[in-house]
Amino acid sequence: MKVLGWITFSLLALFILLLVLIRLPSVQHKITQRAVTFLKDKIGTEVRLERAFISFPKQIVLEGLYVEDQSEDTLVYIGELVVDADLWALTQHTLSVNKISLQDFTGNISRTTSDSAFNFSYIINAFNSDSLAESSPTDTTSKPWSFKIEDIVLQKISILYDDRLTGNFVEATIGELSLPVREFEPSKSIYTAGKIKIENVHAVIEQRKAPDINQQYADSTFALPNIEFEEIDLRN
Repeated sequence: MKVLGWITFSLLALFILLLVLIRLPSVQHKITQRAVTFLKDKIGTEVRLERAFISFPKQIVLEGLYVEDQSEDTLVYIGELVVDADLWALTQHTLSVNKISLQDFTGNISRTTSDSAFNFSYIINAFNSDSLAESSPTDTTSKPWSFKIEDIVLQKISILYDDRLTGNFVEATIGELSLPVREFEPSKSIYTAGKIKIENVHAVIEQRKAPDINQQYADSTFALPNIEFEEIDLRN
C-alpha cells in the first residue's frame, strides 16, 4: 500500500508540475517556436506565430499566425483565435468546444486552369505522405468520435476564393458573425442554430463559366443537409 501510495503521489505531483510549467510564458514560447519550426520544415513555406497560450484544460489562444503558400503569397493570417474546449472530453472520443472566437482573419484559396490542386493542397500532401507510409489496418471496433460545438463568433473576416478551373470567384468580408450552435452532427448532416447575428457583410460572387451539372453529379448522389435556425438578424 505504501509503494502504491508513493507511485500515485509521484504521478499526481508530476502531472501538477507539468500543468504549472505549461502555463509559464517562457515554456509556452519554446513550445510555440518548436511547433513553428516543425511546421515550416514539414510544408516548406514560411510560417510565423507571434504568440500561443494554453490555459489548461480550457483555452487555447493563437495570435498572429501567418502561413504563406508556395507562390509566397498569404494563404492564411489569423489575428487571434481563441478555442474554449473541454480537453478532458478528448479521452472519451468527444470533441467538445464551448466557444470558438476568430478575429482579423484573412484566407486566400485559389487554383489555376492548368492544375486541379488548390494552393493549400501541398500542406495536406505533406502530412498525408507520412500517414500513407505508416498506415495500419483500420480498427473498426474503436469508439466513433462525436462533436459538440456551442458558440462561434467571427469578427473582421476576409475571404478570397478564386477557382479558375471551374470559373468560380468569391470575395467576401464579414464584420461580425455570432452563431449559437444548438445541434452539430456532421455524420447525419444535421446543423441547428439559435439566433444568428450578422453585421457589415460585403460579397462579390461571380460564375465565370457555365458548370457542367450533368457531369458533376453523374457518378454521385447529392443530398441537402438538414439546416435549422431560430432567427437571423442581418444588418448592413
